[in-house]
Amino acid sequence: MNKRGDIAVVILVLGVLALMIFALLSFYLSGERSKGGGINSAFYLQEVYNNGESARFSDESLAYKYGVSEEEGRFVLDKVVMKEESWWENPKDLIGEGEDEVEMLKIKYVFDK
Repeated sequence: MNKRGDIAVVILVLGVLALMIFALLSFYLSGERSKGGGINSAFYLQEVYNNGESARFSDESLAYKYGVSEEEGRFVLDKVVMKEESWWENPKDLIGEGEDEVEMLKIKYVFDK
């Protein structure tokens, strides 16, 4: 009987359906992206953080053990993750101009002593 109320309910239902479809599509695309051979940056970030905190709370003479250097009175921990390239990923390798490794992730963690 009330046509105005029916229109509002239909718009609400369509909006909820659109939101659900968008969420499912988002989950699907993120799953496909993780299968794409990328790197797990969270793993490397946690590794750098753990080494930095271990160096921070250990004796300063042991800081080198964790790969920590000292710059301007602060500890610095650098991590570079490299990925080897195959000749089919980089066609320049066929003519000898390509590099064997490509920098994928660079992390610089700076903290006080």
